[in-house]
Amino acid sequence: MHICLASIHPRALSGQIEGLAALARELERSGHKVTLVSAFGEELRRQDRLALAERDSESLFGKLGRIGSILAGLARQARSADLVHINLPTPAFSILGDLLQQCLSVPVVVGFEAHLADGRRLRQSGDLWASPQFYLPKMLVNNGLLARCGWHGADRYIVSSHCQAAELLRLRFPPARVSVLPNLVDMDKLQRIDQSEARRQLGLPEGRLVGYVGHYNPVKGVDTLIRAFEYVSQHFDDCRLVLAWSGIGDPGPIERAISDTGVGHRVLHLGRAPIGALLSALDVLALPYRLTMGQNAYPGLLLEALGVGVPLVTSDLPLLREVVEHERTALLVPPEDAVATATAISALLENRDLGSRMAAEQRWLLRGPFSPPQLAKQYVQLYRHVCSGEAPARTPFSAPDVVVLRASRQIDSADEHPLVSSARPRSGPTPPSGRPGSSG
Repeated sequence: MHICLASIHPRALSGQIEGLAALARELERSGHKVTLVSAFGEELRRQDRLALAERDSESLFGKLGRIGSILAGLARQARSADLVHINLPTPAFSILGDLLQQCLSVPVVVGFEAHLADGRRLRQSGDLWASPQFYLPKMLVNNGLLARCGWHGADRYIVSSHCQAAELLRLRFPPARVSVLPNLVDMDKLQRIDQSEARRQLGLPEGRLVGYVGHYNPVKGVDTLIRAFEYVSQHFDDCRLVLAWSGIGDPGPIERAISDTGVGHRVLHLGRAPIGALLSALDVLALPYRLTMGQNAYPGLLLEALGVGVPLVTSDLPLLREVVEHERTALLVPPEDAVATATAISALLENRDLGSRMAAEQRWLLRGPFSPPQLAKQYVQLYRHVCSGEAPARTPFSAPDVVVLRASRQIDSADEHPLVSSARPRSGPTPPSGRPGSSG
């Protein structure tokens, strides 16, 4: 099968682009021909894509201008393909998929990389007014009104999470054409190495290391981590905080938080680094998401952490609970709760056995239910059903219709999505007996 994979995402250092490259690689390994269409062209096939990140600083108008060239290139490449799979940011961009389906003579599969902005949550929490320059543009673009403007005419829609599936049903996407399949991560770069060797490679000291990796956008909650680390540093004299900033987002609020808490002498600014070595070097990884809005679903860094196996503290949000389970694969804490975050980090620094068990469970997930080769086979199966015009194929990740419909009914405003639900969704696939931590 010849598959044309495309994305309009403008940033190389993103879970969206990483997921596209990982899917392309696994499809090719299974014998399929893949053509990549994106802002980065065939350069996405490079194993080390850090150099591509220099383009992430391009202006907004430059990034918007690239969308037209990407779609034009996709139209040319699609002539020789059996199927087009294009990933769009959120359902608010679904009309692009509709237009492609009308213009192309091959089936079109549309993937949505993230969910819509939660307007009510942003207004009620005060986050919108605290960082309007970040949140307001996303609310204006990624909202339910725009998502309803299209006619939802693509052959199939793929989302990674059940939260997203519920959102599509609320927006009146045809249920029979919605499939849930997780995004892939590149396991080739996630080989765990000895902690001392990883620290030597990165120039990091011995002692306890708590780390953060990613952007400094407000949704990431890095300011909460800084406040939490103030408490942690008072209890562990040898503990340091490693900030591996991607270069995206305003560093000002983070620098002010470091100054206000007086932990600057304990903070190591690492910048961009090879992810496998960095995660291997840490004692605890903290991903204190304020919201999952704007994140790849599922967050690529979360899946990468599971692939390496590292004691993890992250936020108790419905999208994340689909992947990790509290006290089994991560410690989950309320968003923006610095005290709870500090308590969880301290628990993992003190209880190395808990961290080791957690890491073993994590690695099982990425070599079992979230295994890239296995997921690629499910993508191919779905592609074949689309090309043949057969009924949708169920996959191990397809939520029962009643579960998705129940989540859909829990949303009662045009700009909300399943993240406002108080119901606790399932915590990832149920593992078979005999894996690490099982009693069978």
